[in-house]
Amino acid sequence: MKHPIFAVLSGVCLFTFLSDTASAQEVDCANDQSQFAINHCTSLDLQASDNELNLVWSRVQGGFTGSDYDQRRKAALLEAQRAWLAYRDSDCADSVGLEWEGGTGRPMAVNMCLTELTKHRTKQLRDRYLRR
Repeated sequence: MKHPIFAVLSGVCLFTFLSDTASAQEVDCANDQSQFAINHCTSLDLQASDNELNLVWSRVQGGFTGSDYDQRRKAALLEAQRAWLAYRDSDCADSVGLEWEGGTGRPMAVNMCLTELTKHRTKQLRDRYLRR
């Protein structure tokens, strides 16, 4: 092999990736109170709330007809959703994130903020467009 250092570095990177992946899979969200576990578990909560938002969003989008009025409503909602996503991400990552800057709890705080706002938005969309 011409460049054995690349083989060693590749092996180290692969080992680190696999170790991190294995550690994340072993986290017990109900009982593990380490900051790593809390950060990991709040990211799982965020992923679940984001998945729910995406399901509701798909149902809402599918509820619009082909009429001109519904198409205008659909376009307006899409614009509002994009603005909401920008607000959510900025409020949580920037505002909340800066409150925790340099701390190991920053991912937890940002994840919890994102999850809370995502759940609220999901409820808004469900109540406004799917409960008729």
